[in-house]
Amino acid sequence: MSRGLPIGVSALIIVNDNGVKKIALTLRNKNCRSMHGLWALPGGAAEDGEFPSQTAIREVKEEIGLIIHDPFLRMDTILDADDGWWYNICYECSLNQDENNMGDLINLEPDKFDDVNWFDINNLPENTAEFVKQIVEYYKTGNFNMIPLNYVQERSII
Repeated sequence: MSRGLPIGVSALIIVNDNGVKKIALTLRNKNCRSMHGLWALPGGAAEDGEFPSQTAIREVKEEIGLIIHDPFLRMDTILDADDGWWYNICYECSLNQDENNMGDLINLEPDKFDDVNWFDINNLPENTAEFVKQIVEYYKTGNFNMIPLNYVQERSII
C-alpha cells in the first residue's frame, strides 16, 4: 500500500536587523536532494510520527543552530525534487535573538550546505530558489492567504 508523498518542511525565519528585514537561507550543495547550488529555506524531511511543526524546530536547530518558536503554517506545496515529488509545508517561525546569540547562523551540516547566511528580503541572491522568491513576495505583500494550495515548484536545473 502506498503511503503517499514524503513530507518535507521549510522554515521561513525573518528578523528585523536595525530596520532591515532579513531572511535565513542555506546554500544547498550537490549532496542535497534538490535545488543544488541554490539558496533555500532551512528544513528537511519529517521523521516517522513527527508533526511537521516539530520537524521545522528540529531541522532549523540541526542545520543552522537556531532555536525557533511558534511555527505558524503559511503554505503547502508540491515540490518536484530530484528524487521525486514531495509534499512541502512552509512555516513562518519566531526567533528570540537573545537565546540565539543575536541570530548568528552556524553551518552545522557542511556536507549539505556550502554556506548559511542572512539576506535582506529586498536583495536576495540571484541564485535563490524560485520557491523561496515566491514565499518572500507573499510575505512582503501580506498575501499568504492568496497562495494557491499545491503550488508546484519546477526541478532545479544547475
